[in-house]
Amino acid sequence: MVTLLTACATLGRAPPGDGPGDLLAFYHYAATLEPESRRATYLRFRNWVREDRCEPDRIRLAMLVMQAESGPAGEMKGGQVLKPCLNNGDEAHTYLGHLALLLDRQIRLQNRVDRLVSKWGQLVERREELEAERDELTRDLIRATRRYRTVEDERDKLRKRVDSLEKQLDALKNIERSIRQRN
Repeated sequence: MVTLLTACATLGRAPPGDGPGDLLAFYHYAATLEPESRRATYLRFRNWVREDRCEPDRIRLAMLVMQAESGPAGEMKGGQVLKPCLNNGDEAHTYLGHLALLLDRQIRLQNRVDRLVSKWGQLVERREELEAERDELTRDLIRATRRYRTVEDERDKLRKRVDSLEKQLDALKNIERSIRQRN
């Protein structure tokens, strides 16, 4: 009896099933894969999927595409993978059709979030550019203000010098007049 139980323990695990619970378990599994393993699994499922049939492997392929941050997702979009499951009227009412609808909505939402994140990144970059521009303009304004003050100081010095020279000129004119009057 012990020998039989030991033999059972050495058998490989049963292949994943095609039921709804099995597909949901695969979704969790796909999320835990490393990028290289995900790509290899993606390529394997891509070869198994038939062009026009809605089958569990198609759902698994869509899950892999959806989980990918890069790589397979660029080759095939999740919505394209799910097309046979979404467009086939008979299959749309099966659990595969329902899972396909759920995944399609999630993929669309993920794409929307990705676009918003991208746009947010662009806005952050633009804000940083504008802040740098503002800082440069502030430095230019400070330099211009210093130059303006320097010019004002020079103008005041020149004005004082002109006033001093005018006083000296008036004094010289008075001396000249007094010399003329004496003559």
